[in-house]
Amino acid sequence: MIPYADQALSLLARRLITALVPDLKSDYAQADGMLTGQLMTVLAAELGYGIERRMQDIRAMQDLFAATALQLGDEPLAQDLVHLSQLKPASLTLKDVDAAHDELTVALLALHERVDLPAPEADRDKLQAINGMIWAYLESHAARHQIPD
Repeated sequence: MIPYADQALSLLARRLITALVPDLKSDYAQADGMLTGQLMTVLAAELGYGIERRMQDIRAMQDLFAATALQLGDEPLAQDLVHLSQLKPASLTLKDVDAAHDELTVALLALHERVDLPAPEADRDKLQAINGMIWAYLESHAARHQIPD
């Protein structure tokens, strides 16, 4: 086992970009080597923090679902959202965290579609508030998942 796999991958990418790529003869090979090195750098960052970022997403979506369920009252959708707000990954492996993240993301998209449809006047403010919470989540998600420089 490599104790700091993210750091090891980052060091290998740096070596590829700074020591090996400049010695390649063709422009194409150099460009390919640089791209490979950059992808390795991004993978290193994902390896180091990817599960934590996904868990932050999961917690944020769960908070959003719990708040939305309160606003929806006794609509059938509220019960589904309460259930989803308590969903836990089977383990902290990337595969299981991704599965929980994907399930919540599918539910978020369905919720977004539901609240973005034309609504009766009585429900409009409530649905606009939920839509605003969804957009706030999406903005925080985008900030969390930015590719490092």
